[in-house]
Amino acid sequence: MDKEEILQLLEDGTFNQKQLSWEVAKYCPEKLDPDKFNWEYASWAVAKYCPENMDPDLYNWRRNSEDVARFCPRKMYLEKFNWAGYSYAVAKYCPDKLDPERYNWERDSDDVARYCPELLGLKYLLDSSYYSKLQPGGYLDLGMLPKLILEV
Repeated sequence: MDKEEILQLLEDGTFNQKQLSWEVAKYCPEKLDPDKFNWEYASWAVAKYCPENMDPDLYNWRRNSEDVARFCPRKMYLEKFNWAGYSYAVAKYCPDKLDPERYNWERDSDDVARYCPELLGLKYLLDSSYYSKLQPGGYLDLGMLPKLILEV
Protein backbone atom coordinates (compact mmCIF):
# COMPACT_ATOMS: atom_id res chain seq x y z
CA MET A 1 0.00 0.00 0.00
CA ASP A 2 1.40 3.43 -0.84
CA LYS A 3 0.94 6.75 0.93
CA GLU A 4 -1.88 7.94 -1.35
CA GLU A 5 -3.90 4.78 -0.72
CA ILE A 6 -3.40 5.06 3.01
CA LEU A 7 -4.44 8.71 3.00
CA GLN A 8 -7.56 7.90 0.98
CA LEU A 9 -8.56 5.09 3.34
CA LEU A 10 -7.94 7.29 6.36
CA GLU A 11 -10.10 10.01 4.84
CA ASP A 12 -12.86 7.51 4.04
CA GLY A 13 -12.67 6.07 7.54
CA THR A 14 -12.07 2.57 6.13
CA PHE A 15 -8.42 2.16 7.09
CA ASN A 16 -7.78 -0.98 9.17
CA GLN A 17 -5.95 0.50 12.15
CA LYS A 18 -5.80 -2.84 13.96
CA GLN A 19 -3.68 -4.53 11.29
CA LEU A 20 -2.05 -1.65 9.44
CA SER A 21 -1.24 1.09 11.95
CA TRP A 22 2.47 0.57 11.30
CA GLU A 23 1.92 1.81 7.73
CA VAL A 24 0.58 5.12 9.02
CA ALA A 25 3.69 5.49 11.18
CA LYS A 26 5.96 4.71 8.24
CA TYR A 27 4.29 6.49 5.32
CA CYS A 28 2.23 9.31 6.78
CA PRO A 29 3.15 9.96 10.42
CA GLU A 30 1.50 13.36 10.25
CA LYS A 31 -1.84 11.50 10.14
CA LEU A 32 -1.14 9.31 13.17
CA ASP A 33 -4.07 9.58 15.56
CA PRO A 34 -2.97 8.36 19.00
CA ASP A 35 -6.55 7.44 19.88
CA LYS A 36 -6.95 5.16 16.85
CA PHE A 37 -3.40 3.86 16.48
CA ASN A 38 -2.86 0.20 17.44
CA TRP A 39 -0.25 0.74 20.16
CA GLU A 40 -0.38 -2.88 21.30
CA TYR A 41 1.00 -4.28 18.03
CA ALA A 42 2.52 -1.34 16.17
CA SER A 43 4.37 0.66 18.81
CA TRP A 44 7.66 -0.47 17.27
CA ALA A 45 6.83 1.46 14.10
CA VAL A 46 6.46 4.73 15.99
CA ALA A 47 9.89 4.22 17.58
CA LYS A 48 11.43 3.39 14.21
CA TYR A 49 9.71 5.77 11.80
CA CYS A 50 8.27 8.69 13.77
CA PRO A 51 9.48 8.93 17.36
CA GLU A 52 8.17 12.47 17.54
CA ASN A 53 4.67 10.90 17.72
CA MET A 54 5.51 8.64 20.62
CA ASP A 55 3.19 8.72 23.59
CA PRO A 56 4.97 7.09 26.54
CA ASP A 57 1.69 6.27 28.23
CA LEU A 58 0.30 4.45 25.19
CA TYR A 59 3.52 2.85 23.93
CA ASN A 60 3.80 -0.93 24.36
CA TRP A 61 6.89 -1.03 26.56
CA ARG A 62 6.38 -4.69 27.42
CA ARG A 63 6.87 -5.85 23.82
CA ASN A 64 8.72 -3.01 22.11
CA SER A 65 11.22 -1.52 24.53
CA GLU A 66 14.11 -2.70 22.36
CA ASP A 67 12.93 -0.47 19.51
CA VAL A 68 13.09 2.63 21.68
CA ALA A 69 16.64 1.79 22.75
CA ARG A 70 17.63 1.11 19.14
CA PHE A 71 15.87 3.85 17.18
CA CYS A 72 15.10 6.68 19.59
CA PRO A 73 16.89 6.43 22.94
CA ARG A 74 16.14 10.07 23.65
CA LYS A 75 12.51 8.96 24.08
CA MET A 76 13.39 6.31 26.66
CA TYR A 77 11.55 6.47 29.95
CA LEU A 78 13.62 4.50 32.44
CA GLU A 79 10.64 3.81 34.67
CA LYS A 80 8.56 2.42 31.77
CA PHE A 81 11.29 0.52 29.92
CA ASN A 82 11.05 -3.31 30.09
CA TRP A 83 14.36 -3.95 31.82
CA ALA A 84 13.59 -7.61 32.50
CA GLY A 85 13.21 -8.40 28.81
CA TYR A 86 15.35 -5.84 26.99
CA SER A 87 18.27 -4.75 29.17
CA TYR A 88 20.69 -6.01 26.54
CA ALA A 89 19.34 -3.41 24.09
CA VAL A 90 20.35 -0.58 26.41
CA ALA A 91 23.88 -1.97 26.63
CA LYS A 92 24.03 -2.41 22.87
CA TYR A 93 22.38 0.77 21.55
CA CYS A 94 22.45 3.40 24.30
CA PRO A 95 24.76 2.53 27.19
CA ASP A 96 24.52 6.09 28.47
CA LYS A 97 20.95 5.20 29.53
CA LEU A 98 21.99 2.09 31.48
CA ASP A 99 20.53 2.13 34.98
CA PRO A 100 22.49 -0.32 37.15
CA GLU A 101 19.61 -0.65 39.61
CA ARG A 102 17.14 -1.71 36.90
CA TYR A 103 19.42 -3.62 34.52
CA ASN A 104 18.80 -7.40 34.21
CA TRP A 105 22.26 -8.47 35.34
CA GLU A 106 21.39 -12.12 35.71
CA ARG A 107 20.42 -12.52 32.07
CA ASP A 108 22.24 -9.75 30.22
CA SER A 109 25.49 -9.01 32.07
CA ASP A 110 27.58 -10.35 29.20
CA ASP A 111 26.11 -7.67 26.93
CA VAL A 112 27.57 -4.92 29.10
CA ALA A 113 30.98 -6.54 28.76
CA ARG A 114 30.49 -6.96 25.00
CA TYR A 115 29.01 -3.59 24.03
CA CYS A 116 30.10 -1.12 26.70
CA PRO A 117 33.01 -2.52 28.67
CA GLU A 118 34.15 0.99 29.49
CA LEU A 119 31.39 1.00 32.09
CA LEU A 120 33.21 -1.83 33.83
CA GLY A 121 36.82 -1.06 33.10
CA LEU A 122 37.01 -4.37 31.16
CA LYS A 123 38.02 -3.02 27.77
CA TYR A 124 41.36 -4.85 27.88
CA LEU A 125 39.55 -8.22 28.09
CA LEU A 126 37.59 -7.57 24.94
CA ASP A 127 40.61 -6.38 23.02
CA SER A 128 42.49 -9.62 23.62
CA SER A 129 42.01 -13.19 22.49
CA TYR A 130 41.68 -14.04 26.18
CA TYR A 131 38.01 -12.95 26.08
CA SER A 132 36.93 -15.90 23.94
CA LYS A 133 38.67 -18.36 26.25
CA LEU A 134 37.02 -17.25 29.48
CA GLN A 135 33.90 -19.40 29.16
CA PRO A 136 32.62 -21.76 26.47
CA GLY A 137 30.93 -19.60 23.83
CA GLY A 138 32.91 -16.51 24.80
CA TYR A 139 30.82 -15.48 27.79
CA LEU A 140 32.20 -13.92 30.91
CA ASP A 141 31.11 -15.07 34.34
CA LEU A 142 30.01 -11.67 35.49
CA GLY A 143 27.92 -12.35 38.54
CA MET A 144 29.64 -9.47 40.31
CA LEU A 145 28.79 -6.87 37.65
CA PRO A 146 26.10 -5.02 39.60
CA LYS A 147 28.58 -4.41 42.38
CA LEU A 148 31.39 -3.52 39.94
CA ILE A 149 29.40 -1.05 37.88
CA LEU A 150 28.17 0.78 40.95
CA GLU A 151 31.77 1.21 42.08
CA VAL A 152 33.07 2.49 38.70
